Amino acid sequence: MSSNLTTLQQQPPNITIIIPPQIIIDIAYIFSILELIIHPIILLISLLNLLILLKTNILHPNLRIILIGQSLCSIFFEVERFSLVSQKIISGDIFNPGLIIFQMISSLTSGCAGFISHILFIERLMASLLFKNYEKTKNAYFGFIATCLAFIYSLINALTITKSWDITLMGIIQLIISIIASLVEILV
Repeated sequence: MSSNLTTLQQQPPNITIIIPPQIIIDIAYIFSILELIIHPIILLISLLNLLILLKTNILHPNLRIILIGQSLCSIFFEVERFSLVSQKIISGDIFNPGLIIFQMISSLTSGCAGFISHILFIERLMASLLFKNYEKTKNAYFGFIATCLAFIYSLINALTITKSWDITLMGIIQLIISIIASLVEILV
């Protein structure tokens, strides 16, 4: 049986495998090769950003820690994505979701980066509202604790998945928190 979208092949014990048309496979390979070019460039930019953050002393310690956490998330995501796409190309199955460890790292880094962006907004809001006293304090308790909590929650969320498309309670909670935080940020 053949159609313009998929080709079905009957396998021995009545297993049907859906094979996409060759043009879709070719386009997927082209995008994967583009990813292999783009991710190292973004990785270099993220490493440069991290180096600048580590060397600078003009930022408030809370802001500096949060931005370092965000850079680390970006670095780990770029390494994971480059490894995943390389694994897909080498295996010859571009539509394979990849090893579970890559899916977990992707979930960890993207979840943590999402939380850190909300933490960054809260930190800047605190700096704006408490501007008289905030810049005088040089402790980084908020940045350190908030970034650690985002990482721990994202790690627990990543460890609960068995496939990247799993819907878990931790994932639903993370999504709800993200949506509520985004709506509050829009209103503020």
